[in-house]
Amino acid sequence: MAFKLDLSPTYKWPVTGELPGENGPEPFKLSAYFKRHSQAEVDQLSEQARSGAISDAELVNTVLVRVDCGIEDATLEQVLSVAGVRNRVLIAWFDSVRGAPAGN
Repeated sequence: MAFKLDLSPTYKWPVTGELPGENGPEPFKLSAYFKRHSQAEVDQLSEQARSGAISDAELVNTVLVRVDCGIEDATLEQVLSVAGVRNRVLIAWFDSVRGAPAGN
């Protein structure tokens, strides 16, 4: 497979997880659209996150453009306000910049 250089400003990545439900954990899946960063920017953001110099909320605001959760009128703020979703978005971003397979 040939190397493909994508210079678009954003990219789509799946976000999956489980949220508490009435009958136990309920799986969810959404699509996140992340800003494309250089490796130097990724390294800097990763170090800031590790050291606590940037909060999870600040990191999400830096890397995330939008989410598609299948609910037409849901705003980004509404989706991220659901407990557990922001954490799964951050995990997906770290997976995406570390080269983890996106899955289906």
